[in-house]
Amino acid sequence: MIRQFIKSFKISSSLGFTLIEIIIVFTVLAILSVVGIASFTNYSRTQTLDNEAKNLGNAITVARSMALSQVKGSSVCSGNTLSGYQIQVYIKTAPSKPNTYELSAVCSNNILTLITQYKIAPNISIESINVPPTAVPNIIFSPIITGGITPGDIVLSGYSKNRTITIGADGRIDIQ
Repeated sequence: MIRQFIKSFKISSSLGFTLIEIIIVFTVLAILSVVGIASFTNYSRTQTLDNEAKNLGNAITVARSMALSQVKGSSVCSGNTLSGYQIQVYIKTAPSKPNTYELSAVCSNNILTLITQYKIAPNISIESINVPPTAVPNIIFSPIITGGITPGDIVLSGYSKNRTITIGADGRIDIQ
């Protein structure tokens, strides 16, 4: 009985894998690696575009919040009345500052005081800005103490994808 038990665990003369088995395993691993890397690259690019859209949306929200709070820093509009805050967006073909946007304070004498300037990530561009014909070009959000908001759309593009940031007449921001 013990002999039969030992014989059942006897190692056969084949101690390895055949060349065909090894080639099949490496082929499957290579295919899985290529699919995984392609998926990760696509995900990473989508996240970069989404992140830039959210950053621009956050800057617009900051401008709105600062205008509603009616608080100004000591260096903002010194000696003048604060009229509000605005986001000025420069599209990819702008001669100066392409693919940037700025948060500025608007003083009563229409002088802008730059608070922060943002640069869009590489391979992402500001494609277009759609505002009403009566609005000042490139000024998407110009909240003032009296409640003025310039509604419109900003389209970001990158890696063959688009994200649209919509500013409603009520100041609501929607990213699609």
